[in-house]
Order: sequence, then structure tokens, then C-alpha cells
Amino acid sequence: MKKLALLFISVGVYLGFIQAAVPGISPVISDDTHETWYILQFKNSGKVIQDMGDNEKLQIVKQVNWSDDQLWKIVAADTEGEYQLVGKSGRKIALIEGGPGYADSNRYGASSTLATNFKINYCGSFVFDFERVGSPNHESLNKKESGDGGEVGEWTNKDNSSDNHIYLALPKEMPKISDADQEYWYNIIFERSQAKEATQIKAFTYKGEDTNLQQELLNTTNYNQLWKIVRTENADNEYYIVNKNGSYISIAHADEIDGGGRKYQATQDVSKAEAFAIESIDSKLSAWTIRRISAVETTTPEGVKKDHKWMNDQQGGTICEYDQDDAGAGIRFIEVTALREMPKISDENTNYWYNLLFVSNQENGKTVITYQGEDQDLRQEAYVEDETDQWWRFVAVPDSEDEYYIENKNNAKITLSHADEEYTGNRIYQASVTTTPVKFKLGGGYADYTTWSLLRSGMEKYECMNNKADGTVCEWYQNDVRSALQFLFVKEEDGEGSSSALPNQLVNQTSITVDGATIRIDGEGIRHISVYTITGQPLYHQVSAHELTVTSAGCYIIQIARNDGQSEVKKVIVK
Repeated sequence: MKKLALLFISVGVYLGFIQAAVPGISPVISDDTHETWYILQFKNSGKVIQDMGDNEKLQIVKQVNWSDDQLWKIVAADTEGEYQLVGKSGRKIALIEGGPGYADSNRYGASSTLATNFKINYCGSFVFDFERVGSPNHESLNKKESGDGGEVGEWTNKDNSSDNHIYLALPKEMPKISDADQEYWYNIIFERSQAKEATQIKAFTYKGEDTNLQQELLNTTNYNQLWKIVRTENADNEYYIVNKNGSYISIAHADEIDGGGRKYQATQDVSKAEAFAIESIDSKLSAWTIRRISAVETTTPEGVKKDHKWMNDQQGGTICEYDQDDAGAGIRFIEVTALREMPKISDENTNYWYNLLFVSNQENGKTVITYQGEDQDLRQEAYVEDETDQWWRFVAVPDSEDEYYIENKNNAKITLSHADEEYTGNRIYQASVTTTPVKFKLGGGYADYTTWSLLRSGMEKYECMNNKADGTVCEWYQNDVRSALQFLFVKEEDGEGSSSALPNQLVNQTSITVDGATIRIDGEGIRHISVYTITGQPLYHQVSAHELTVTSAGCYIIQIARNDGQSEVKKVIVK
């Protein structure tokens, strides 16, 4: 199989309020079928909210023991966009002392009879505030005393007070270790580098061989932001961190004593790979540190000792090495559970057939790209089982590493009409046996890690296949939500060059005779027949008649589709 060179389009991830969920970052809303239990930990104090009994005031405590009275789930209230906090006891967090307009004296408890509705606001750095619905100054849950056993009240969130900010902590689990049998992929994110603005969620990003790693906007189509963890050959608790393209995290300028000068990079050369320990931070329930094994204590010319071992975020987005105790060392591993797979490439021995499906056009049932005949506009039509007009295969372009033709079961390759016109909305995709086909590159889809885009090779912009509201298949100059495709595997078949295939099977079973202006097709198991002029104009499309009359002498293309899924294209001359 040819090597795939992926193309990626940078898109920001919207993360505003809770309605725009990002796995591992936004809270999970529990329901009757699934429960997710969190510890509610105030960011500034590190203390957690504890249920003290029915209609008793909540307390904040330093000791985290994961007991039932420290665990809470989030459930949807009757009003959309509003939520309630429910403890393992079944009691709900409720305003039990004070009143709606007296935020400073209000106190919260756990109640079996009362409940308060909250809005959940993302505040950056993986923290949220819980804003009481209807509060006059947008009051949010807040600790009211700093000592152990302090109560839970509220304060305005208009000033974005960090005392309101709460981590939603899950039981900490070491990220999964990949091996030859199973791979687990993660976005790696520094806690400190995440801002409140919706577009500022940033993740480790591979920037090329021996180039400094960067923190860039989390982009759920970008494989350069996917990393796995594998054990080294030397120890069970030492790990390499490897990008989806096979590059290992390494360190540049390792001999420099200024920790800010030690930048992390990535390389295909495993001899340069750094081994790391992944260690917990006691004060942060959900964060880890990444410590370089080979780091040693150094001394500056001024006699200052430096113990720079821990991966850290640096202003400007680069990833450097610094002190463990610095606030920038806290790291989250966000697991990515579903990934697209490269479609299998067909050759003379084996055909791999796929349905091509735009994910943004499935509101009214499954629709797939459907062949309409020689040089006819492709359309998205309702999926039909075993409909070979909806089967497509990927064929490598000769002498190219990353370009592909897309061919239908009828032997028609995808082409583009009006390809020379400036306005891309006029460019409609078709399929043809005779017209020069389009060369495609496969890129990351707009929607998520599971989708693809089909990019027309050689274009200056990101011209890619897109879907129109009327069901036709067009081209657009950017990768947007309407260009995200899924390739759904249908069937594997022997190719014409395979020794297990019957040679010239269709030729042996089908015969074509010409008598004057009449073309006759004979054979068993013929599903339908199409006839085109040599310029691609259709005369007959998918007809069942086996005796067809043309109007003038010339060269014609005959397409024969069989009930067994095979097809044949022949040229005949009418004199």
C-alpha cells in the first residue's frame, strides 16, 4: 500500500458553555443509563465539597477519600441548559439558608426535598463555575471560610473570581499504555495554558522532524495532536511518547543549564527518544507530570543549582523543561476513543468497495454518493443494500505516493465538470469512463477524528468535495462542515488479476452483436445496460432491454452491470 501523506485543515474547537461538550474536558451529564461521579474541588484551596447529612450545610474538607459523601453527579433539570448536582446519597445541592438576593449570607446544603438549578460556565484551565439560576448578580458556588470544615456559599461571577472555580475530578487513572496489539491515543494538554476564551483550548502539536513542539488550538481532525505512550525497553515505569506519525518526543539543547532553553521536539530517530516517568500531583486530583529520566542536576556559572526535569509550558506556546513545583507542570491526558482508518487501496488482485457518506446530510436517513451514468452529476441518494451504483473503490495514481482515483463498480472514475471555472460552486462532480478523472488526496475531515475530506490534488486552496442542499456533489474551496465524509466498507472482492478469479468471466458469458443501427447484448444474469456516445452523452441509462437502437454511425460505450455485482465496459462501432 502506498504511503499516505495526510493533509489537515486547522479549525478551532468551540468550547463555551456546557452545551458544547468536548470529551474529557466538558462535564458528562448523567442520566438513567449512565452515571459519572465527580469530586467537586475548589481550584484555589484544593478542598472538596462534602455532604454532611440531610439539610445540613455542606463543608469543604482537605482530605480526599473518594467516599460517597464526596461524590456528585450532574443531571439535567427540566429547563434546557440548567442542571442539578446530586450526591451518592441521592440528596441534591440546594440553597438552605438565606435568600435569592443575599448572596454573601447564603449557604448551601444537601437536601432530600430541595434542589437548586445551576448553569455551568467554563472558566478556563479545566475549571467551571456553578451559577445559581436566577441569581441577581450571577452568583456561583464559593467557599466561605478558608479553614478545613468551611461552609459553601456563593459569590458573584461577574468579576470571574477564581474562588468560584471548581475542578470536576474523576478518580485518577494512569493513561493507558499502547503495545503491538492495542493502541490508545491522547490529546496532551497543559492545565495552565487553557484560557476562558472558547478558542483557547490548546494541545501538544507535532510540527515536523526535529522542530520544537508547540501548543496549538485543539483541533479534533488533526492527527499531529495525537500521542500514544509506550514502554521503553529498559523499565516498566519508563515510557516513550509517540506521535501518530511515528515521531518520538526528544529534547533539544539538553546541555543548556537554563531550563527555559531546553525545548522539546519530536523525531523519527528512536535513538534520540527521551524516556519519561509519568507521575501524579497530589494537590491536583486529575493532573500528571511528565519527568525526563535522563535529566541531571546542573549548576549555573553563578553557582545556582538547577533541577530542571519536568515538562512545562512556556509563554508563546513552546514546550520546555522546568521545575516540578511550577504551576505549568500539570498535564491532562484526554483519550481519543475513535479514529478513522485509511481506506484499503484496490489493485489488480483485490477490490475494496466503500459507500461514501457526507456526515452533515444524514438527517433524513442514510444517503450515499450514487453513480448516475456516464458524465452525469453525482447525487446523494438513499442507501440501498447491494446497489453497485453506490460502490466506490480507491485506486492509486501511478508514480504517486499520496494521490488516488475513486472508481465506481461500473468502471467510471470520479471527474469534475466546469473545472476551469473560477467559482467553485459551479464545479459539480460526475463520473466517467472516458473523461480524465480527478486525482484526490485524503485529508482530515472537518467534523472529528473519524471523518475524511477529499482534496483535489494540485489546487492552491483547499478545494475539496462537498455536498449541496439539492443532493448533488460539488466542490468548495475550503474544508467546512459539509465536506466531512465517512468511508463505509461494503465488500472485498477478487480483482481481475487474481488467480482465484475466473479469467474473462464477463467476456465468456456476455456477447455483443451489431446489426445495422441495432446493438444486441446477450448473456445470463445481466442486471441493466447503459449506452453512451464516445463523448459521454447518455443514450440509454440502466435499461433492462437487451436490444437497443442508435440513431447514427459511430463509436459507442456499453456498460453492463450483472446481478453478481460485477460489471463490464465495452466499446462497439456502428457503421
